[in-house]
Amino acid sequence: VDLQNTKLSLEGQNIGIPDGRFNLQTNAGGQIELRGQTKGGPLNADIVLGEQNGANTVTVNLDADARVLGFYWPGVVGGKISGQYVLGSGPLRGDLKISDAVLQVPEAPFVQIKQVGGIFKHRNDQITLQLAGRGWNGPVVAEGLVDLAAQNWQVNATATPSVDGFARSLGASGTGRLQLQVNASGWQTVKVTARGKGSGRFSGVAFKNLLADYVFMNDPKKPNSQRNEVTFKGKTELVGSQTVQGKWAFNRSGQIAMTGTFAQKPVKINAVIDAQNVLAL
Repeated sequence: VDLQNTKLSLEGQNIGIPDGRFNLQTNAGGQIELRGQTKGGPLNADIVLGEQNGANTVTVNLDADARVLGFYWPGVVGGKISGQYVLGSGPLRGDLKISDAVLQVPEAPFVQIKQVGGIFKHRNDQITLQLAGRGWNGPVVAEGLVDLAAQNWQVNATATPSVDGFARSLGASGTGRLQLQVNASGWQTVKVTARGKGSGRFSGVAFKNLLADYVFMNDPKKPNSQRNEVTFKGKTELVGSQTVQGKWAFNRSGQIAMTGTFAQKPVKINAVIDAQNVLAL
């Protein structure tokens, strides 16, 4: 069976089905064995047809590549899902376990969470997520909600990543620990906001009392309106003591101001960053 752009209606409920090619056969126990391949990876299931309270029921015991969920949101780039779906006896019900998954904001690939595990509950048009994993070499805890009818998802997460993990995602190095709060939402339009604070060392420069805010917004209908920027302020210790603040739009432009002392002398530096990330002082 080859499925493309398909929507299943069961007892008046519409369910989006991932595109793919599937083989079905009945085993000796009367179950339907479904073995398939989707754009997101393999999707296998054992299907039991039944009846409950006069209604036809379908019980699906699922084993699939977590990337199948990319049909609903393309940020799932790895992992496994397993569990059960029940259709036909009341609202659609699904209870799944997610293991060793990888989540990545498609338009901001340096925002990545690995070793994700947790539970996935699907009730008709509502999907809830409770996940834990590791991002930027630190623990991450997240809760999410997907509303298929309203075509919206949102995820709230807290994390304590390492400075080194964050720096490496940007091609740099560092030491120390950060505290991070992330809120993301969207569907066609994606918005991610994050606030981080902490102390440590970034690219060889010690810093403390860092406060940084990150904003990402993308609306496919307004390609020139994309935002992908960080605003920051903190203290640095580069052969002296300085206050540094600035705003950086990734791969576009930025401004940095530094005041304080350097080698026991007063210093005041203004800098700009161009679209090639070249810094001019």
